[in-house]
Amino acid sequence: MSGSDDGQDAESTLSQRLDRCLQLVQEVRDASVPSSDPELQSTVRSAISGLESLTRRVSSAGLFSSNESVEELPTGSLRFLLLPALLGELTCRLAHEDRMELIGIAEVYYRDFLQRCRDYGITEAEIPAPRSRGEEPDPPAARHPAQQPRAPTMRDLATMSKQREERLRRYREQKELEKQLTELQEAMRRPSPDDETIRTYYLTLLRQAVGKALSELQSLELEKPILEHMQHLKTRGGAAAAESLRSPASAPPLRPVVITRTKLEAEVFGAGYSSLPTMSVEEFYEQRVRDGVFPGGCQQASNPAPPAGQPATADDKDGERDRLEETDDAATLTRARQFDEYKDTHKRGEGNRHNRS
Repeated sequence: MSGSDDGQDAESTLSQRLDRCLQLVQEVRDASVPSSDPELQSTVRSAISGLESLTRRVSSAGLFSSNESVEELPTGSLRFLLLPALLGELTCRLAHEDRMELIGIAEVYYRDFLQRCRDYGITEAEIPAPRSRGEEPDPPAARHPAQQPRAPTMRDLATMSKQREERLRRYREQKELEKQLTELQEAMRRPSPDDETIRTYYLTLLRQAVGKALSELQSLELEKPILEHMQHLKTRGGAAAAESLRSPASAPPLRPVVITRTKLEAEVFGAGYSSLPTMSVEEFYEQRVRDGVFPGGCQQASNPAPPAGQPATADDKDGERDRLEETDDAATLTRARQFDEYKDTHKRGEGNRHNRS
């Protein structure tokens, strides 16, 4: 058997493997269960394993060369260019703890696919540069809500306008490619389609995959700052949880002390706000006297001596009389009793006839 026949047999075997993998990929796309469903995840992993094995076999078979153009590629080899795009799509569907790691792997697949399509002249689309960790996305509209907004500059507005036009162009292109694929699929279902129809179908499929890869790369770039923000919150939350697990301080909790004016207020507020320790002014003063902060007792504090040069008031005189009575002064006691008897028999103001007829 000639070397050409061996190559065709190898390509036929690889095509059969690819058909089985494509069936699994279609099952994943058509699934209506949540992405975390165990059975669906098993199908995703089986498809990834099959595509990875197929990729190694395609590399060993040498189906592609860096110095070839798309016109030089056999029609049967064209659809093997889809392998990295399919692996990128399935990697994004994996339910894994480290989402950032999955994004990195998917980006490698998509960029490899786009670069290979550019090398073969299938597309001229620019491959967006990867964003480094912690770097802010270019357009202000892509900023995460948790970050502080800033006013867009003229350069930002121009970039946003260009990106919008590019998205609209890509959207219209994808719609046109879908229409073409629908027509080509009908032609592929006919018995023994010609080589030109098959080749056009595969090239159209590749151009559609290019548009999807560019959209996926953009979506992954927007997802990165969100994941970084979530990781930051998770790290900070873990530190706070670790801090809360430490032994509490031995210092007693602070409690407010409400000073009321009378004992009655102390009893009322104490009954209504039992958690707040209260005391009256007298209790507060006595406490300060016991602590040595204030001199004397409550009676001395409540009747202080008037300042020098200031006449004593009636209250001051009564206080002085009380003090003398406590010292048992006989003359003072006699005068005080006589004055009290006089006040009992004479009304206030009686005998004051000044300026009256």
